[in-house]
Amino acid sequence: MRERFLRNRDIIPQEKLDALSVIGLGGIGSAVIMLGSIMGFPKIEGWDHDDMAEHNLSTTVYPLSSVGHPKAIIASQVAIKYGCVEPAMHKRLWETGKPLHPKVIMCTDNMESRKDIFNQWAGMNNREFIIDAR
Repeated sequence: MRERFLRNRDIIPQEKLDALSVIGLGGIGSAVIMLGSIMGFPKIEGWDHDDMAEHNLSTTVYPLSSVGHPKAIIASQVAIKYGCVEPAMHKRLWETGKPLHPKVIMCTDNMESRKDIFNQWAGMNNREFIIDAR
């Protein structure tokens, strides 16, 4: 596995890929989980309370067999499949006060939750980046 990240270690210092929070594990969030795992994030924590519905299939990277299952469970399986060694997916909505890692990608449809996520992240001393993917 030493060669796995050879192509991107000059671009991304591997020690910077430590932990990532992803809020919303649907369309954009599913791709973030997959790509974060491929990049080499060893720990990804995600939040989503929904189950996969057939209409979600056109916007996610999740397989057809995921319909009817919690997005958090499917996201965990995808993370492991693509290399994340410590996925922590929560089958509930993120709430103010819940922990966030210094690196955050928010993929929710709800403006109020995005504001709450940003406000909590902005108050952190160790924050690194936040991306609003919507």
